[in-house]
Amino acid sequence: MLKSFLRLAPQHHFALFYASNYLLCPYHAPNVSEHLLPARGKFAWDQWAVLRLAAALDLDLIFNP
Repeated sequence: MLKSFLRLAPQHHFALFYASNYLLCPYHAPNVSEHLLPARGKFAWDQWAVLRLAAALDLDLIFNP
C-alpha cells in the first residue's frame, strides 16, 4: 500500500523513519528519503528522536500510527 501511495503522489517528499535496521525496507523513489533513527525506548523515539529529525528536515507533517 505504501508503494502505491508514494507512486501516486510524486509531487510530495516522504521521509520514512525506522527505529531499527531490521525494519528497513528500501524504497527506491526520487520522492523518498529513509532515515535510521535509533533511540532508547519507544517513548524516546516517538517523543524526542522523531520530532528532532523532523525539525531538522523541515517537515510539514508527521504521520506516526
